[in-house]
Amino acid sequence: MRCLGVPTRVVSNFHSAHNTDGNLTIDTYYDRTAEMLTAQRPDKIWNFHVWNECWMIRKDLPPGYNGWQVLDPTPQQTSSGLFCCGPASVKAIKEGDVQLPYDTPFVYAEVNADEVVWLFEGGQVQEILAHNTSYIGKAISTKMVGSDERLDITSSYKYPEGSSEERSAFIKASWKLLEPRRNASSLLDLLGSENLKAKPVRLQLHLVRAPMWGQDLPLMLYVQRVPVRDHVQGSVGLTVRFCAQALLHGGGTRKPFWRHIVHLNVDFEKELQWPFLLPYSSYRDKLTDERLIRVAGIAEVEETGQFILVLKDFSLEPPHLSIEVFERAEVGKALDIHITLTNTLMVPLNNCTMVLEGSGLINGQMTKDLGTLMAGHTIRIHLELYPIKAGPHQLQVLISSSEVKEIKGYKDILVAAAPAS
Repeated sequence: MRCLGVPTRVVSNFHSAHNTDGNLTIDTYYDRTAEMLTAQRPDKIWNFHVWNECWMIRKDLPPGYNGWQVLDPTPQQTSSGLFCCGPASVKAIKEGDVQLPYDTPFVYAEVNADEVVWLFEGGQVQEILAHNTSYIGKAISTKMVGSDERLDITSSYKYPEGSSEERSAFIKASWKLLEPRRNASSLLDLLGSENLKAKPVRLQLHLVRAPMWGQDLPLMLYVQRVPVRDHVQGSVGLTVRFCAQALLHGGGTRKPFWRHIVHLNVDFEKELQWPFLLPYSSYRDKLTDERLIRVAGIAEVEETGQFILVLKDFSLEPPHLSIEVFERAEVGKALDIHITLTNTLMVPLNNCTMVLEGSGLINGQMTKDLGTLMAGHTIRIHLELYPIKAGPHQLQVLISSSEVKEIKGYKDILVAAAPAS
């Protein structure tokens, strides 16, 4: 589009919904053991998705909808029989005007659908575990002009989560889409109902420290006993079943690789902290290269039979790779590069290979075999490069091993022109 003279920028949306049935909800299903049931889930929440925005005048729309328009060159389903998506006005998305062309309902759901989490047993849904209004559409971003910094443009797509303006836009979009088929939609009934039945405890799940690949992962369950109308003001018993699964980029999961059960008693208006450990041996060979884990817990309240869901998603950090340059870079002059990698895993990194790339810094690629890096050990690599082109460039370093496929590092280097002879 830029080649045609159309102002264009790339946009990334995190927790990006893929709503297949057009009802503005992403339905997620768990059984009582806290396993996410991917087979029951046609809707998806992608880790992230990327599209383009183009600046256009929209003479086919009412006044006020010019400006940035969404165009998705990698659509995952057809629109009017073709694999295409957009242009959809960003202004129309923010205001919930999903009746306007093109594909506005789908893009609206990508950034502002609600997630409804169901308990699924015996071949059918049993109850709603959670109704999340702010999980989808996070950190909508583009590249800042004149800089490599991230520019957050979430406010262009929706009002602040939970605000009256955001909920009004969501309800307007829902009524425009769903009122003609009200009998087939549970969302309008959900929006029109009272809050979900109050639960006698609140649950939160946190990581005790940054999750490093190759280490045991300590977690902490926080339990707070809260007053609830029509419930005895005494202690409650909880049976909490935990389940860990590899989380895929497209929103699915693999089969559980770890389970854990705890039994707790919580006194009225008291708080409880319960630590537990997800061992490295449990996830060592169970994850994808993205290293994403979902830990889910479902607590059953013994006195009432209610179920309460708690979730924690996280990405494991690979061993840290640092790149240092201590001198001025100049075309044709030797430039010292210092690369350092510490193996933070509990096991050795075997068959380590390093690949360097950098336009203007290296012709093609440089490859070096590093052998085995023992657990807890550090390797320091010294290289000389001879830059070949002046200007700003980026050195990219990739170290791979049998245990960790991608350990990446980047270094921006400004190369000066060679002195005039």
